[in-house]
This record gives sequence, structure tokens and C-alpha cells, in this order.
Amino acid sequence: MTTNRRANRLAPGVIVTLLLAACTTAGPGATAPSASVSPAPPSPIASARPEALAPAMRHLWVRTPHEIAGLTEPPIANALELTASSLKFYASVPPDAPLRPVLASTLGVDPSGLVQADLKTDGNGCHKGDAGTYTFGLTASGLRLMVGNGTDACATRIAAIAGDWIRAACPNAPQWCLGDLDPGPHVSINYTPFVRAPNWHFDYGKFGYTVPEGWTNPEDAADGYVLKRRNGPDGAGIWVFSDVLAHAQGTACAIKPETGVGSSAKAIYRWLRFVPGLRVTAIVEGARLGGLTGYSLDVSIDPTWKDTCPWSEGKPAVPMFLNAQSTADEGLDWGLLGDGRMRLVILPLGPDRALLIDIEAADKAAWDALLPEAMPVVDSFQFHH
Repeated sequence: MTTNRRANRLAPGVIVTLLLAACTTAGPGATAPSASVSPAPPSPIASARPEALAPAMRHLWVRTPHEIAGLTEPPIANALELTASSLKFYASVPPDAPLRPVLASTLGVDPSGLVQADLKTDGNGCHKGDAGTYTFGLTASGLRLMVGNGTDACATRIAAIAGDWIRAACPNAPQWCLGDLDPGPHVSINYTPFVRAPNWHFDYGKFGYTVPEGWTNPEDAADGYVLKRRNGPDGAGIWVFSDVLAHAQGTACAIKPETGVGSSAKAIYRWLRFVPGLRVTAIVEGARLGGLTGYSLDVSIDPTWKDTCPWSEGKPAVPMFLNAQSTADEGLDWGLLGDGRMRLVILPLGPDRALLIDIEAADKAAWDALLPEAMPVVDSFQFHH
């Protein structure tokens, strides 16, 4: 397995904000709903006191950014935050400030199941108290929300919330990611593989992939992405990192770059083949993936290796990768220990930049079980400028 001091972080200044957007049935990376919902036509809310929204709907929901008539600024994100009795819509992702919701509304559900939304404040072409009536429905998996095109005195709110949404239930708060995935194609919310972390800006959908049933996305950061099987063994999954560097060697396992090793994919590949303590097999030069051509190799700890690191709990270990942001408290500090196994793909992002894909597990049996399902996922990867 690896050591991982990688903090659950995003770009500078966005630690506590929601980085939001994802795919819809009309956009790239959408997955087909697992069940259809046929909502009834909207009708006036009954006079009975409204009920709270169903717990399964009380999430953040995201989708592909699109133009919304009436908004005072063009949306670069589309996110819908629902609670038991409220709605917030997010259209922008400020790089150095918390998100600012628009179209904030109170919600209530009438006895027939129709949802009433009442606007809290003036703005975006609408007025405080504007009322709308909608149908809300979930797919069988609970991972998609359908908001019917209801009746609303606020036309901007209809344009903003009507349609299909994907649940974003990230386990690593305050970061935002998709969490559990429906089978099919998806795209990243935050990860932009060709942009260095210090230059990160919100740019939805720059990394795409397809998963089978039973996968989850627990991390989606400015410079990395993680995919795992739901309820899979600890330490097993697929990690993607931009701008990796060679980790310094030595018994202290100091968090600093190895001297004399360049930052290109070729330089890191050549260095990795001869790192003391690693057994490297299944070498492929000219490996093609997602429009990029690089290197693939399998890595394990040499059985004769005895050196340890402070994080390895007395097990033989080799530090392998970090990035320019790596410190003892955050950034990437990635290595192998014990009976762990990795299949690494190293791809060029530019003349002096490398992207790393790591399919790994904590032992050979778990790795052998993971590879047949993980390789088709990796083969589906797409990287977009």
C-alpha cells in the first residue's frame, strides 16, 4: 500500500468553497438514469402545511454549466443545494472567496408530492415571494434528481433548476466530488490535468472516464483524481496525479525532490526503473492512453529490501513521488510498502511535466482482483485542455 500525506485540498483560496459542476444527460460525461420517473403535471399547492423534502433529496446536485437567461452573471457552474426546507443555486466559483448562492428559496412539499419554492430575496429578474411549483423525482439509484419544468413566477429559477442533476456526495468534506457513481461515463468537477495547481481555475469536465457498476469517486482536486470500488479493500483503487516529481531516497525519507532527476515523463520513468528497493516488471514504452503516449510498468518491493520510512510501521518501504507543493502537512507524498503492488502509467503533460496514473492495492491478491476491472476504466480515460 502507499503512504499518503495528500491533504483533502483544492486550489489556493478555495479550501472551504464548493467547487461545483458535473454532467447531465445533455452534456459530456452523462450517465443514463437507472430508472425513469414520470412526474405528474404541476398543480397549485394545497392549503395543508407543506412537508419537508425527502431525505434522499437533501444533497448537493450538480450538472454541466449552461447559459441561464436572467442571471446577472454568466454561470460557470451549475449546482443545486437542497435541505429539508431550502434551495440554493450556485452559478460561480470565486477563486478567493466562499461561494455566493443565488435564487435562495424556501421549500415545502404538498400532500400530492409537489414541491413549492418561494423566493427569499429580490434579484436576477425576480422578486421576493415569487412562488413556483415543481415535481422532484429520483432514479432508482438515488444518484440522479429530475426537476420537472413547473410553473413559476420567477422565470430565472425555472431556467436554473429544471432538468436532470447528479448527486455530489463527497466523503472528503469540504472538498466536493461525485462520490458514488452510476455505471457509465462521467467527468471531473475540479481536476484540470493540463493546468498547474498554482494556476488552477474552475474549468468543468477536463477529465473523463467510464466506470462499471459499483465504483465511487472520493477525491476530485485541482491536481488529482481518485476512483475506487465501493466497499473495496483499503488501499485499493486508481489514483491520477498531475505534475509528479521524483521523491528523494534515503533512510530519512525526507519530503524533497530527488537531486538530478528531471520533471518530464521520460526522466521520471528512467529514474523509476532503477530505484533501490523496487522490483520493476511488465515495462511498456510507447503506452498510449487518452491521446497521450508514455510508459507503463508494474512495481513491487524487492523481497530483499529492509529499509523503512517513518510512516511505514516497520515494514520495508520506498518513497516514490511528490509534487512542488509537497510538505509534511500537505501535498503529495506517495510511496510503496510491504506487499503493496502498483501498475503505473507515466504520461507527458508537456516537455517538463508528467502525469501519473497508479492502479494499486495493499497486497498481491487484492491487486490481482482489482486489475481486470480497473484496466478498462483506465483505458477509458480522456484528458482535455
